[in-house]
Amino acid sequence: MNLFRPPADLWNDWVRKVMKARALPGFGVQTFVTPEGTIVRANPGATFLHPWKITTSWDTTTAAWQMVVRPGFVDGLPPKINGTFITDADMPVLTAYWRNPLEGSIGVSDDGAFYTATSEGYPKFFETLGVRTAAQDSRSATYDPSASWRTRELRACDIILSTPRVGTIVDLTISSSDSGSTITGGTATWGDTSNIGKEFKLYSSEKWTQQAEPTALEWMLGTYVEPTVDEIKLATVYAVSPPDPEDGAEPDSTWVLYTKYFAFWNFVYSTQRPRNRVNYNNITLKTGIPLADEIGNGMLSVDNDTAQEIQNFYNATSFKGKFYNA
Repeated sequence: MNLFRPPADLWNDWVRKVMKARALPGFGVQTFVTPEGTIVRANPGATFLHPWKITTSWDTTTAAWQMVVRPGFVDGLPPKINGTFITDADMPVLTAYWRNPLEGSIGVSDDGAFYTATSEGYPKFFETLGVRTAAQDSRSATYDPSASWRTRELRACDIILSTPRVGTIVDLTISSSDSGSTITGGTATWGDTSNIGKEFKLYSSEKWTQQAEPTALEWMLGTYVEPTVDEIKLATVYAVSPPDPEDGAEPDSTWVLYTKYFAFWNFVYSTQRPRNRVNYNNITLKTGIPLADEIGNGMLSVDNDTAQEIQNFYNATSFKGKFYNA
């Protein structure tokens, strides 16, 4: 039986390709090679000092939880906290502002009855710590007796990275008459552009909400308000109470804090480029007969208005930026 025996240089090339495709262990990360593949897991005995890592501490002077953020970079620049750059030598603190992710809002059904809506909730990990069940829709919620031992409270706070961006506010003045509506004026306001791409800051928020961009209808109508900042959520800090806390208890030195990260690396920030603007020229009728021209142009005005709305939508440019991992 003849077996293929590859030359040594070919065999070594195969080995190099296999080794290059393997997952490698690193600081705080372990790998285990098995016949089925490679298992990657975090090493609990090591600390992963990644950018944006948050260290929490209880401040006895202010009686509040404070957070120190390990320096990260955006476009090679460290962000600021309260006007001060974050560096290894100077780490300003953030104060935590808490929300209750266990509580559900009050809603009104079609028949006028009040009900409790489903709450924000929390990662499943906190169930194992004994955090009480989050509010469910009271119209369909069922009691789970197996969760009766879970009596701990939970609070949450978001950490946000923010930077200024180009934001415009367009407002048209429309006058109505028997013959129809006419645009009689309008204003377009630009936000402050002096610090775009030059200043990044961190802040803490009780609950962060992504600012809405103008809708397609608002673009077409020419009346819209753009956000003046681009933001990304870096982490959510959770505070877990001792068992059976008092009603209305808020995080103090007896609570334990945990952090859920959404970013582990430095960023590059980039805004979108505007399109080349294209102008639309109205279609007009010129017969030399005034009455015919007036009637014809009146009939063409509907088509011209529709074409202008399409052109407005095409020319509309959002300057929304994005944060990319670097």
